[in-house]
Amino acid sequence: MPPHTLTVHTLDELKLTGNCLKGSRPLLSFDPTFDKEPHYRLLKELFIQVFSTPRYHPKSQPFVDHIFTFTITDNRVWFRNYQVS
Repeated sequence: MPPHTLTVHTLDELKLTGNCLKGSRPLLSFDPTFDKEPHYRLLKELFIQVFSTPRYHPKSQPFVDHIFTFTITDNRVWFRNYQVS
């Protein structure tokens, strides 16, 4: 089954505002549902590869100041950005 997109927001609309420092890396948080189905496991791996910072990257900072959460509700993936202050 191909993915079906219901709503798309541009980066200008999302306005991932906050005080995230340049080079900081997000902490990725996933709903336990991502480990139950094969297609959700694939999505989880895709999100990890897209949003995580490579280990020992020369420009990454050793702190976390924002959290990306991915949850599944009603067969929809929800993304939220939290700032750690």
